[in-house]
Parts: sequence; C-alpha cells; structure tokens
Amino acid sequence: MRKEGEYYVTRVLENNISSFGITEYEALKNTYEAIQLYYEDEENARILKNYVISHPSLIEYELHA
Repeated sequence: MRKEGEYYVTRVLENNISSFGITEYEALKNTYEAIQLYYEDEENARILKNYVISHPSLIEYELHA
C-alpha cells in the first residue's frame, strides 16, 4: 500500500487488482471486496480462500472494524 495524494492505494500483483481509500483501513477493505468479486465464481473460491489465509492483515482489518 502506498499513499498517493489524499488516498491510500493498494495493488494485488498476483491478479492485477487494485483499489484505494481515504484511510488505510478503507483501502484494505475495498481491496478485499475487489478480490471477492474477482473470485466470486465457484472454481476460483478456493484460490480466494488460499489468498486470504496467506494475507491475514486483510482479515485483521475486517474483524477489528
């Protein structure tokens, strides 16, 4: 994640997903939602589960909101 102007910008290199938010939390939350949409079909749900397990900070931010 990096700060660009007034926004925090995230990028997931594995699948070229990016998102942003005014706060770090919002940027991560938006990125998590973008990842869910990207992998919403059943075949790719397994990939999403593995991704979330390997990136626990996304879960931490979602659970502590």
